[in-house]
Amino acid sequence: MRNTIPGGVAVLAALLAVAGCSSASSNSKVSIDGQDVSGSYSVTCAKQGNAIALTLADENNGKYGKFSVGATLNADGKTVSAVTLAGSKGGVNGGAYALAYGQAGGMSSAGHADVTVSGKKYTVKGEGTSASMDMSNMGMNMSDDGTMTQSFDIVFACDNVIQ
Repeated sequence: MRNTIPGGVAVLAALLAVAGCSSASSNSKVSIDGQDVSGSYSVTCAKQGNAIALTLADENNGKYGKFSVGATLNADGKTVSAVTLAGSKGGVNGGAYALAYGQAGGMSSAGHADVTVSGKKYTVKGEGTSASMDMSNMGMNMSDDGTMTQSFDIVFACDNVIQ
């Protein structure tokens, strides 16, 4: 059975396009399957309507190339509705990489995500569905049912939350 990632990802994509509203953060961190993904992250945190959108971006990540990480939370910051991690490289044979979790309308993709908040620091942990492009055969590198599960642990250290 294939899993789809619901509409919360659109909020993340829109926030990634915001220019001039992010700041560098040495306290933001990412790990995938327990392995730290070191990087020079800029962080953007914004509240709009019934959602809080958090993003990290590293334009020249050593492992993932152009690497973006995002999470969408409900307005009170207690429930994760979507998580995305995407890189222009880092997949099989140098191809693109993606990891996602999402829920909408009571349905969710494989995995789970939880958030803890301490001041302006949001820690999102869980598991999601990942895929990586194999550029040598232009196919997906996935298990027989079309999915791979990986864990993530993300710290968004926000200087401020844009309202």
